Amino acid sequence: MTWEFLPHAEQAIARFSGLINEVLFRRNEATSTGSDLGLLAARLVCLDGLRPETLPLLQEFRCTPYRCGDATALEWPEGPVKRLERRFLHPMTLALWPRLSVVVGNRTTSSSTPPSQDPQDDSKRHDVIRLLPLGDLLLALASWLSKVGLYKTSRSQSILEQLSADQIAWWSVHLPGPLFAHCTLTLSFTALERSAWGRLLAKHALVHRPEEFEAVDDGILDTTTNEPGERTFQLLEQIDATQGIGYDLAELRSMLEILKEDHPSGIDGLTKRVWIEGLQRMPLARMGVNPVTVALAGWICHMCELGTVTKANPAVSTLRQYVSAVLLALGKAMAGRDEAPEDWQADQLLEVYRCVYRETTKGRRPQALAALHSMHEYLMEAFDIEPLPGLIDSVRSDLVGGSDASLAEKPSINPVSKVDSADGRIPARVMANVIWDHEVDCCVERCKQASDPRLGRIAAVMIAIARECAVRNQDLSRLVLANVSFLADSRGAYCSIEVVRHAARGRLKTELSQRRLTVRDSRSLKTIREWVDFRRLETQNSKAYLFGESNNDKSRYRSAATQAFLNRVVKLATGYRRSRMYDLRHTVVSTQVSQALMSSAWVDANPLEIIASEAGHASPLTTIRSYSHLYEQALRMNLDIALESVVNASSQEMANALATITMQGRSLKGNSLVQAAKRRDIGLPSLWRMHMEAATHALPIETAQDPFEWAPPAALSASQRAKPQTPVHLLADALARMQRGENLEAIARVIGLPIDRMSVLTDRLHSWAYTLYCRQFPRKTAHARTPIDLLQCLESMHIKAAGASADLWSPLSRHLEGSVNRASMQAIITYWENAARGVYLALSPPANPRPLIALLVSGGLARGHLRVVAQVPKHDHSAPFPSTTSTDGSLPEGLRKDKTIGSVIDVFRQEANFNPWIETVAHRGDRPKMYLRINPHPAKDRAASSADATATLRAWLLAIKARLLLDELEDA
Repeated sequence: MTWEFLPHAEQAIARFSGLINEVLFRRNEATSTGSDLGLLAARLVCLDGLRPETLPLLQEFRCTPYRCGDATALEWPEGPVKRLERRFLHPMTLALWPRLSVVVGNRTTSSSTPPSQDPQDDSKRHDVIRLLPLGDLLLALASWLSKVGLYKTSRSQSILEQLSADQIAWWSVHLPGPLFAHCTLTLSFTALERSAWGRLLAKHALVHRPEEFEAVDDGILDTTTNEPGERTFQLLEQIDATQGIGYDLAELRSMLEILKEDHPSGIDGLTKRVWIEGLQRMPLARMGVNPVTVALAGWICHMCELGTVTKANPAVSTLRQYVSAVLLALGKAMAGRDEAPEDWQADQLLEVYRCVYRETTKGRRPQALAALHSMHEYLMEAFDIEPLPGLIDSVRSDLVGGSDASLAEKPSINPVSKVDSADGRIPARVMANVIWDHEVDCCVERCKQASDPRLGRIAAVMIAIARECAVRNQDLSRLVLANVSFLADSRGAYCSIEVVRHAARGRLKTELSQRRLTVRDSRSLKTIREWVDFRRLETQNSKAYLFGESNNDKSRYRSAATQAFLNRVVKLATGYRRSRMYDLRHTVVSTQVSQALMSSAWVDANPLEIIASEAGHASPLTTIRSYSHLYEQALRMNLDIALESVVNASSQEMANALATITMQGRSLKGNSLVQAAKRRDIGLPSLWRMHMEAATHALPIETAQDPFEWAPPAALSASQRAKPQTPVHLLADALARMQRGENLEAIARVIGLPIDRMSVLTDRLHSWAYTLYCRQFPRKTAHARTPIDLLQCLESMHIKAAGASADLWSPLSRHLEGSVNRASMQAIITYWENAARGVYLALSPPANPRPLIALLVSGGLARGHLRVVAQVPKHDHSAPFPSTTSTDGSLPEGLRKDKTIGSVIDVFRQEANFNPWIETVAHRGDRPKMYLRINPHPAKDRAASSADATATLRAWLLAIKARLLLDELEDA
């Protein structure tokens, strides 16, 4: 960076240096007595790096100092997006603060004390001391400056404007470029929330209290039995079972129907609970479902649990508007993608959002814009998607640019332009959070408690990498064994990890498209090495996924469930609702930036460029603006160094100033300070500052953790809700996976059964299916020496479960989940067991098809789907066939005379309330006289044999039998 100074810059720097000495030593007789409020304001500006225009914010938000470890912090929200700003105060500022303040909080006994308006200050909180200064700081500063004599009002500039210009000139000489840019609002860091510092000091997890968040209609979502976001994570685990790429219109419409429900009480929180339970009941964990559909269901659940971009607890009417505005459009626009959600790219998502926004009617665009921003914030939290690289709409939006245009138009006493990016727009709210070391250790311990040991080991390895390297979930999930190597150098052993950002597998050809990370911590090295050795025993393929399936080199192991688990353990360790695994990336970058800003060993290469490169950022701009949250100590250190360099005072003046802090009756001797500095071999200004810091430690003010409640991190436990029964649709999906050759252990994991229970179920289902097969094909099995296995049995019985995820069967899937009891299921299976020989579903007596027909009609199959196939008598040539008719009036004469057709038609009239479609075929002696066929095209007279869906219906019947067998196992 190259600085260019104007001719009067040196004069401004000298004037501000003189002002610093005045606020420290009060040499001017006009300011030596009284005007303490103005002196406090001047010290905040000169010693602590506050801009003069910030002073009204301290009063507006009733800001008070608090202990933050060895430092004393002062924070306030700033800017249209209420970015949190913080300073560590100088001892001279802190010493003056209590003298000009009143005590607010629970220890207040004076009737003159105004009530606190801080939401953190109520009767349920800890008993703390908060010091609130009285009076107008900015007005007092202007009055105090007029007495100093260094500034005079002119026509072109006021005293405060001159002060602000001098302050910037002084900063430009004494502060590193990033800190100077931050102080002048040219480029802003974002500070951590106070609770984050409290977590560090308390070494406990934050206790979430619903009353901290805005209530809507007295309705708060009950989170007493669930960690915040847990139900969203549970829902997202279903992504691992999905493989579709289509547009799941039926499922998306079902979500909209769920959002039409209201709780009878009318309380918003209870209505949200109804929605969440409805979303969790949806049959989404199927191969044919698009992962996008599950992600959209997770978005709705996430807004119910954790809120939107702007509100922690939005009204249900707001959520309905958001979802109805964009849900179907998002599902359609994102259909056809074959990438997993964690592989989605922010630039591609931006184009999708823009397309959805443009296609939205003008009247609904505000809701659509807000919904799309909430959608992306959810994707950032759930899948570590990067922030959007641009605006969704072409104009400055409420959420990205701030809704109050006047904030950008108000004249400022700071002559530096307040923009945070090259195009002049104000950035979106940054989610500033870090995970402290003790919390990372807690996360590692929680990984050992995972119900899935393999998932727990994978999570521990990911944490071992992420605690040292600024990686995304995308970076980790794409690693293959060839990307990891163990080496050594002069600093010792290390693990080198090659991260490929946009390649699906393996290495890239050019160095520019990849980066290498290094892990050196001995504990992390041990964890990573043990996992790599374990994976190399499972597979010899160096291109197999590092976090892959044990029996499939091309498949990642439960990537969505792993990400959900990691987010969950992070929330447990911190207690903070918005914590996520991605915060470890912020932690690594923030720590590195802080170390760079506090280091005096500036090498040829810019450290921020190196940090940005290792994090995969295109430039340090993103690194500073969105990932750097630990700047306060670096700023305090650089200000202290600069202050020591400009202090121009005798030892006695320093002693007198120190006496005002210690409140000693007699003055200290300057020579005592000089001798003490010589004995300790340090400079006099440094010793003087150390004595001031020590003197202010005894001041009775609150600490960072005082306003909050704390508890040890909760143990990782299963959900306290009763685990629902495994639905029939999951068992049908399990049959489809079996027929595809998937591992039984993986199938058990998808449907949520222990592997031992799954093995027993499979054995019993095989035994029953083979018995039915022998009954259907007695000649084939009469002389069989050994039973065929389950898959061969399914193939011989013409059972094809792959089609069970088609839209045709979605209503039946939902109907089976909640409306069919065990007795009805048993009646259907009894019908199938007693049907005629062969694979056909007989309709003619002695078969009793009533339970099956009732199920299919209730399950949403239309009249055109249910075809009665009737065999024309062998010698009847009265009508050509095959043919289709909807009544018995045009049937061949031989069929009209057969009483069987009349009885079948009566069954349909009684159970389905319509006359069936009848298809006539030539007579065959190996088939029932009349049987059922499922036509997937209800409007067509006949469908090709390849389109016959009856084989899928038989798969549903087998899944029903599996559900009954599972009931027997659970009852035993």
